[in-house]
Amino acid sequence: MSVIAIPVFRSRVSSRLDCAESILLVTLESGTIRERREIHLVETTPMEKIRLLKRERVSVLICGGLTEICESLLHETAITVVPWIRGEVDEVLLKFTRGRLTKDTPARKKGFHDA
Repeated sequence: MSVIAIPVFRSRVSSRLDCAESILLVTLESGTIRERREIHLVETTPMEKIRLLKRERVSVLICGGLTEICESLLHETAITVVPWIRGEVDEVLLKFTRGRLTKDTPARKKGFHDA
């Protein structure tokens, strides 16, 4: 069983983890979704977001870009980061569960890094 986290802005993968309105947590068992819940983030710092991911035992973070501070904080965890993903959350999740999620790499921006 694994927990996947996707930072959300409206119905899409948030372009940056630190700007996410909420985080979708999905529990997978043998590639099948067992549980799905969304945690709304109210004025949380990047460090609080990372603590939340660790507390929820997230194993994979699917996200858009990462700031240097988020990348640094995530580097100290056992969370696998799949960065530079764009699109509707449900489509991204479906592709991930089917093993067909690929990076949609935009031009790199200052302060954003592959994890």
